[in-house]
Amino acid sequence: MSQRTIKSQRTIKVAGALGVLAISGTVLSAPAMADEYVGPNGSISAACSGKQIATGRLYDAKGTAHATARWRLYSSAAKGGTRCLQVWDGTTGSHTMAAMIRPAEQFHDGAKKAGPVKEKTSAVSLTGVGKQCIGFTAELTDRAFYQRNVNSYGCN
Repeated sequence: MSQRTIKSQRTIKVAGALGVLAISGTVLSAPAMADEYVGPNGSISAACSGKQIATGRLYDAKGTAHATARWRLYSSAAKGGTRCLQVWDGTTGSHTMAAMIRPAEQFHDGAKKAGPVKEKTSAVSLTGVGKQCIGFTAELTDRAFYQRNVNSYGCN
């Protein structure tokens, strides 16, 4: 094997480990994070069950609230304590929305569902939380990007 071949193989291995590929001087980035994720205690379903415990609005970077979009958080005693989140926009047509739920200050568990939807997102749930703190993110893109991100909810 020539020195050039060995160097090329090393370059490809390093580029692959970093999630990029160089072809003829062009760098291609790795694919974006998946639009769906389910961790060990997470799940995705059509709707939340339990009692609605909180609701709120989504805001753009300037602090302006979206006219109709809301997030809704539910709680039930099922499966050791379940929290569930859905995002609603209340407008016609398809919009890109996302709902993510996780243990507070942690990002290795929970569930995420994102993509173009009409009216509401799928329900994302986190089980086995009892009365522990959770974190969640609700997002909507409708001519602007609106979000509500809460790192710690329900902490005593």
